[in-house]
Amino acid sequence: MVLERIKKLKALILFFLLLISKSILSAPNLIDGIYETELGKDEDGYLHVEFKECLDSKGLFCGYIYKAFEHPSNKIDQKYEHLDKLMVWDIKKNKNNFIGKIWAPDDDKIYKVKISFVNEAEIKVKGCIMIFCRTQYWKLVEKRSSKIDLNLITKKLFKD
Repeated sequence: MVLERIKKLKALILFFLLLISKSILSAPNLIDGIYETELGKDEDGYLHVEFKECLDSKGLFCGYIYKAFEHPSNKIDQKYEHLDKLMVWDIKKNKNNFIGKIWAPDDDKIYKVKISFVNEAEIKVKGCIMIFCRTQYWKLVEKRSSKIDLNLITKKLFKD
């Protein structure tokens, strides 16, 4: 009788340990990949932002403007003046969210940003200056490695 109870107790403990370890391992520790923003304030376009390790900050993540699209045609805007510029920087984990800074090209302001996962394919991006906040939901377009892009470094170093 006592042995049966011990076996049941061990099985119950093992079940809870597996449950806890699964939730810890499945929680995202970083943001990486290419995300599509919502339309900007003037609603004439949207961006693809690539998240990866920052070029100059070990352990922190940044978002670079990867592509720009015109709206409503959805054509790639190859002449967009802010391509490859840093848009989100110094992103670090803070409990269940990520915090850092974000630059909004449509109003040329820098906000404190809080990013949280809505699900595996969408993030909530909330930028605030004092009590004034803007929120967008960005959709994952392409999963990528979070390693530093040597092509981007070369472009920055050897820019005309």
